[in-house]
Amino acid sequence: MERNGPTHSEDPKPRDSFLSTSALVADYEGGTKKMEGNDYGVFLSFRGKDTCQGFTDYLHTSLVDAGIYMFKDDNKLCIGDEIGPELLRIITLSRISILIISEDYASSESCLCELAHTLKCKRNGGQIVLPIFYKVELLHLRNPIGRLRDAINAHKKNLDKMIVNEWEEALKEVTSLKGWESEKIDNRHEGTLVKIVVRKIMSELKRLFLLNFPKQLVGIDDRVKHIMSFIDAKFSDTRIIGIYGMGASVRQLL
Repeated sequence: MERNGPTHSEDPKPRDSFLSTSALVADYEGGTKKMEGNDYGVFLSFRGKDTCQGFTDYLHTSLVDAGIYMFKDDNKLCIGDEIGPELLRIITLSRISILIISEDYASSESCLCELAHTLKCKRNGGQIVLPIFYKVELLHLRNPIGRLRDAINAHKKNLDKMIVNEWEEALKEVTSLKGWESEKIDNRHEGTLVKIVVRKIMSELKRLFLLNFPKQLVGIDDRVKHIMSFIDAKFSDTRIIGIYGMGASVRQLL
């Protein structure tokens, strides 16, 4: 697991994942879930050793700044390379998973376990999975060589080969998904990639959220577009936006 808040001093031990979610009740066996309320959220899987103080931290901060609440586990979910049922349950609950596949991603048992379970959730529960291939070649994930092959072979020596084979297949499967290759985005400018990912997440969450509104609730899209124009990434100043009108909750409308 990776640290889950903006303060580096809170958790000196590197972690490999954190998430944003608003519900913690589900049947997580086999990657299926029982939906309760507005349980949309974002799970972020990454190898802390590779990216926690760079790209991942930048992406996490940008998601928080965009208004996406990032759940903070306070070391209670998954330590080091151990992954427990609580984390699997949270992955299953998430509507979107972002997988930052970096050079040493496969050296972490927890990362590979998260990857395999996330893809299972996609197959069984329709979870949206968005991979970011961070400074890695897709060809090397499909046909592991070098450090990637060494990491997989090391796992096979210490773990059940069937489990490791499943992880290896997951690395191949994830390359078939539509995602982003960091080396091919705007001449490797990571800021551009972060903006693209944040906009995609915001768009997907908005789409998923609006599916919960009744059909008679009309005229929302134009108003949302108008509000979003005030918080576009091109603005660097601080802004306060007030929304007023008749009081009502989403649950009342539903």
